[in-house]
Order: sequence, then structure tokens, then C-alpha cells
Amino acid sequence: MGTPIIQVKTIHVSSVILAAKSSFFLKLFSNGMKESGQTQATVRVADSEEKAFMELLGFMYSGKLTPTEPTLLLDILMAADKFEVVSCMKLCGQRLIDLSMNLESAVRCLDLPCCISMADALQEAAQKFFAESGRYKKFPEFQDELMRVPFLGIMAILTRNDLEVASEVAAYDFVIRWACSWYPDSEESRRILSSFLIPTVSVHKANALLSDFIQSMKSILKQ
Repeated sequence: MGTPIIQVKTIHVSSVILAAKSSFFLKLFSNGMKESGQTQATVRVADSEEKAFMELLGFMYSGKLTPTEPTLLLDILMAADKFEVVSCMKLCGQRLIDLSMNLESAVRCLDLPCCISMADALQEAAQKFFAESGRYKKFPEFQDELMRVPFLGIMAILTRNDLEVASEVAAYDFVIRWACSWYPDSEESRRILSSFLIPTVSVHKANALLSDFIQSMKSILKQ
């Protein structure tokens, strides 16, 4: 593999403004630069984070957040968490809750680390999306989409009051494949499955078939 190319971009900023909005920059400007003897502050930002970082800088100057697209708002939320801009984290979180979720944003919200500000509220909103979206009322349609959905999202779908299971066999087959894909360890997948097996499948039947299904599905996934 070749050596990664690092691009250096110079941005003229007000240390006073950034330090007032960000604990990260406050520490950087007050201690970090003095200790290193630098006259310019340097931060590392991945290419995938650059757009969100620039939006974050704009927010620190203006106090306004113009993006309304959920994916970009999530990127800004992560950048705001990284650079400790609490006011931006709160605004991003509230805006995401107010906006209509889609599959991509709901999945990302469910995957947010618990240490992220408003993670609990965003995960609750994502679960509500899966619990109320008409797209996932009939189970297990749209299986390719559902294979990307984390545990909390699948639980929200399976516990819907209006859930329509077209085929118990198809539903059970999907849940097994999903669990084996998300939890490769046999014991872990067994534990997860036992907590939310499709209600229409009898417990005795599930216990009898569980080991065989796990092994057969793991073999299929390896092919």
C-alpha cells in the first residue's frame, strides 16, 4: 500500500470565537499551542469529514445551521462531538428528531455511540421510524434493507401492533439469517434470537430447530 497523501489547508479563523464555542479549541489555543511552541493550530480532518467540519466552523461563527439533509446533519453531529461544540450537537440532534427519518439516517442513529449527546433521543426517534413506517408493516418484505438494520430497529419492527407476517417460515428464516450476519458467534446469535423470536413461531419448535438453523445459515453465508 502506498503512503497516504496528506493535504494541508490553511484556514484563517478567530481563536476567540472558536474558543468561546468549543472546549476543544479552548484547550488547543490556551495550552496546546503554548506547550508545542507552535504559532498556528493544526487539526486533522479526514476527507469524509471535511464538509461537516466546514459547516461546523460556519456554525461557530454565525450560530446558524443551514443543512437540512439527515446524513449531513449526522456528519456535523459527529464533528461537533469530536470538537466539543455542545450547542451544535444539541441543534443537530433536535433538527434530526424534527425531520422525517429515512432508512439511512435511522440506521446511523441506531449506531450512534452512547456517549454522543442526544444519542438516546435519536435512537428513540429511529426506533419510532421502524415501528410506524408503512414500508415495514408487512414482514419480511424488503429483506435487503432490513439486513442493514441493527438490533433495536428489528425489535421495533417485530413488536409492532400492526405487523403483518405473510409467512411464518419466511419470517423465521429471515430472523435467523439476520442474527447470523450481525452476530457471527454462535452463542451470541443464539442469545439474541432467544430474546425476540417471531411470536407466531412456537417456543418448542424454535428450541428444537434453532441449532440446525444456525449451522445451516452460517454455511450458506460462507458460500
